[in-house]
Amino acid sequence: MGTASTKKVIKQVSGALTEEAALLTSAGAGDADRIPALNASGVLDATIVNSKTTSAGAGDSGKVVALDAAGRIDNSMMPVGIGADTASIQASEALAAGELGRASDVMMAHPLALQLRFQRDFPVKVVNLSGAVFGPVGNSGIPIG
Repeated sequence: MGTASTKKVIKQVSGALTEEAALLTSAGAGDADRIPALNASGVLDATIVNSKTTSAGAGDSGKVVALDAAGRIDNSMMPVGIGADTASIQASEALAAGELGRASDVMMAHPLALQLRFQRDFPVKVVNLSGAVFGPVGNSGIPIG
């Protein structure tokens, strides 16, 4: 049996009313038909909702995805081939012939990365070729201007 709460509920069992403690955590099938209780943080425990923050593979199929301590979905929960979208691009002065074209292709494929670079590098408003106006980023992460 899972961890019992100090909160109790009235439950009808075979026509009779009985007092039963609600559960804060679950130990699995043995806790079937028990009533769950919210924990001290006001949420259901991960054992009750059957959630995981990381995946060990097929053995975790059917589990609910939960965010990790950083508030993100762990890469082990992502489909094969899906992960962080990053690109490392050298400064134009250090590029060999032909590499400038590749860097241009990457910037065209990821225009937001270029816009964020403008916001970081220029303390004043910048107008890019599409006509969008960018300024310094505030605390909310939203461009000003």
